[in-house]
Amino acid sequence: MLFNSYVFLFLFLPVTWGLFRLASRLRATEAALSALLAASLVFYSYWNPSFVLLILFSIAFNYALGRTGI
Repeated sequence: MLFNSYVFLFLFLPVTWGLFRLASRLRATEAALSALLAASLVFYSYWNPSFVLLILFSIAFNYALGRTGI
C-alpha cells in the first residue's frame, strides 16, 4: 500500500484516524496507542505479510535495549 493509493487514502487512513480519535475522545490512551500499533502492523503487512515477524522482532529488540539503558 502506497501513501498515494486509493486504498490508503479512502479506506486505511480514515478508519485509522477515526479509531484513534474515538479512543482519544474517550480518554483511552492505551486503546489509542494500541489502535496505532495495530494499524502500523496492518500497513506494514499489506505489502508482504511475512515481514511482520521481522518488525515484531525489531520492536521487541529495541524495547528491550531501551529498557536496559545501553
